Amino acid sequence: MKKILTTTYSPCIQGSYGIVCREIFKRIHETGKYEIISHGWFHWDLTDSVPWQVIPTTTRARPDGSREPDPDDVHGTKSLAQTIAQVKPDIVWALGDHYMLRHIGSLKLQFPSIIFIAYLAVDGEPWNFLITEPYKQVDHIVALSKYGADTLARYCNRSVPFVYHGINPQEFK
Repeated sequence: MKKILTTTYSPCIQGSYGIVCREIFKRIHETGKYEIISHGWFHWDLTDSVPWQVIPTTTRARPDGSREPDPDDVHGTKSLAQTIAQVKPDIVWALGDHYMLRHIGSLKLQFPSIIFIAYLAVDGEPWNFLITEPYKQVDHIVALSKYGADTLARYCNRSVPFVYHGINPQEFK
């Protein structure tokens, strides 16, 4: 059975990317064809459960006892490599804005046998060659809009498909 490691907001929270991850991978998990494990950002204010393991990014306690991200590991910059080494996935699926996922290109170089998929939110901000540089190493890039796909294709010099985040048109308008 192939193992997929997701890295984005925790699928157990009500954050935008967490909801997208939960909705997509709930359906994939139900097929029984893949083992799913999540590397969950902001995994402490849990509102929804998932039937797979979630390995949180590093957090620290605030003086009031609540949690906050470790500033060095907000988007898994520090802990994703350790999680990949521990989990040994076949696929790493990363969802976020470009500044959240800049570390995955170097991880593809560190773990060349793993398939890396970057699902990037490109929805109107200015882009340039330097922003896309970290994504040239990943195996697959997917954008959340046609605009994003066209922008990434131009700068990465490859075909880029798009899949809108609104995976459930009854819930996401």
